[in-house]
Amino acid sequence: MIQQGGWNLASLSDAQDAGLPLDAGRTDFTISGNAGTLEVVVDWTFTANAVGFGVYRGNCTFTQWYADSCQQIDIRTLTNAKPARLTISNFGAGAYTLVIANGGPGAESGTYQIFITR
Repeated sequence: MIQQGGWNLASLSDAQDAGLPLDAGRTDFTISGNAGTLEVVVDWTFTANAVGFGVYRGNCTFTQWYADSCQQIDIRTLTNAKPARLTISNFGAGAYTLVIANGGPGAESGTYQIFITR
């Protein structure tokens, strides 16, 4: 396992009241060594909420992500099926950002795990 953690995100209506299309959380992570298969697992509390996430190259800030200007590697679109997984083959060394988004409708919390298999 490369990294794991938890997250809490606002409801869709609270995010929109703040002028955002939805609420998102982010974490940076680094892969070193040879290429391998990256697996990201995201789980959350309520199946009524749709959650999505993506892996981006480098340090993807919130400003960049909301402007759709990060270098996307792969995404898992909003889904109610939990836990959600994203698997990326031939994933190389470097700095990356995981962004998790809550499409709502309610507030949500959950966990993420990042693995590399060589």
